Amino acid sequence: MLKYSAVPLENKIAVSDYVRDYVDVPRFLECCRACRNYSSKWSCPPYGFDPLGLWTQFHEFQIFGTKLELAPEFIGADYNAPETNKDIRAALSAEKQKLMDRALALEKERPGSLGLSAGSCELCAECAKKSGAPCRRPELMRYSIESLGGDVCATAQNLLSTPIKWASEGRVPEYFVLVCGLLTK
Repeated sequence: MLKYSAVPLENKIAVSDYVRDYVDVPRFLECCRACRNYSSKWSCPPYGFDPLGLWTQFHEFQIFGTKLELAPEFIGADYNAPETNKDIRAALSAEKQKLMDRALALEKERPGSLGLSAGSCELCAECAKKSGAPCRRPELMRYSIESLGGDVCATAQNLLSTPIKWASEGRVPEYFVLVCGLLTK
């Protein structure tokens, strides 16, 4: 079992400033095209709406996330070892769910707001979009920052003072970062 400390991260920015400095829909749409979730999840592009138009419906972006600081014995471990990979995915999924629960609770407190998830939707084992059916859980499905053209790496580094770390040469980094948020009118 992966041992870690969950460190909360948070900041706010005007949506107009965020869009100016961190949103590049064409650039991140190209990144999304390379992902296996592209066109196979309702939370992922392509969309039947303009992502930039969605951003501009809101006034403030409350960015929040979690830094998962790993116990020393996990740092540098083989990321691809089945047990290690399984433990990392379970920890990330659990923390991602906590963040999404918070975003959904904040949505209820602030009518007209929209939560953004940390990464693509994981609500269903297989998304209904693959079979051409509508989303089974539209009341819970949310888009991620990156799927709407937001630069999550620059967001984490510049607005949360926590650069995202990646597994390098198949080795577990010292920490992982999840970033999501809430758009308010």
